[in-house]
Amino acid sequence: MRRLYLCLYRTLFFACLFSTQLVCFADENAMATYFNPIFSYKTISFDNITFHNPTGGLSVIRMNPVSKNLFSVTAMYSAALINGIENNYPDLYHNIILSLNGKINRHSFLGAFVANTDEPVYGGLHTFNAFAGYTYDLVNWPHFSMDVGAYLIFMDIGVNLPDGTPWLVWPLPNIMLKWDYEWIDVSIFSGIELTVADGKPVSLTMSKKSNDSDISLWYHYFRNKTSSTEILGIGIGLKNTTSKVSTFEGNTYGINYSALYGSLRIFRLIELNGGWAFNGKENYGKINWDNLFEMYGYSDEMDYNAEIGNGFFFSVSARLIF
Repeated sequence: MRRLYLCLYRTLFFACLFSTQLVCFADENAMATYFNPIFSYKTISFDNITFHNPTGGLSVIRMNPVSKNLFSVTAMYSAALINGIENNYPDLYHNIILSLNGKINRHSFLGAFVANTDEPVYGGLHTFNAFAGYTYDLVNWPHFSMDVGAYLIFMDIGVNLPDGTPWLVWPLPNIMLKWDYEWIDVSIFSGIELTVADGKPVSLTMSKKSNDSDISLWYHYFRNKTSSTEILGIGIGLKNTTSKVSTFEGNTYGINYSALYGSLRIFRLIELNGGWAFNGKENYGKINWDNLFEMYGYSDEMDYNAEIGNGFFFSVSARLIF
């Protein structure tokens, strides 16, 4: 517990430090400040195993309303409590996210620190990673845009130098494409998103990212495509999703399931989701560093070898702005 408290204190310290830098960096006469608290709770229950996932965080945003240039910092903490996990695995995992984001004209900057394990930071280099990146808005046409850039990822993937020191720095190129024309919007960035009739009373959204896929049909009451003034959104959908955590001992635990669900969204600030989860599978295994891209979700070859049946899931999230 003491280690958890230290992690939380350090998270708060870095969040305050970044927020202070944002305030000092920006022009007080040109920038507006927004505070965005984020809260959510999610539960998934199968035949013999149940997941509880509370999350809390805060984003501080400094934005120029005219130029749309912005600087933001986000601190998030999420706990995953797993009732019924076997093989002497820990039943509590921590997810800590610290991120810094900035945009100046066509230039964008992003940095983040992520830990997702039962012993974040203290469990060793493999229990956390960080990255820093830059992208440039190369093409910005009325209906098409392309951003290009690169990331430096700092992570221990088990590759050592001749003296035994772990090699921690890995470059990763980045390309993001967006196409918006009439009734169809397409975005390609570490996956693909397709929206049909965005801004209309009824829209269809499809996405495929890493190991997750989702298709949903939405009804929107009073919605404007450019100003996100939706009062009420009602959706139904079908998805397949994967979650994975690792322990400081080098073990992994993952689940995969499909779900038929319904959603209710109010003012884009409060969202409720719930439905039937089926074809649940779980995996107990070891961390495999053979494929670098698998660590970032670009492989769906994980062998889920235990059936956990059917069940239900429910989530509620609130995103406030002041």
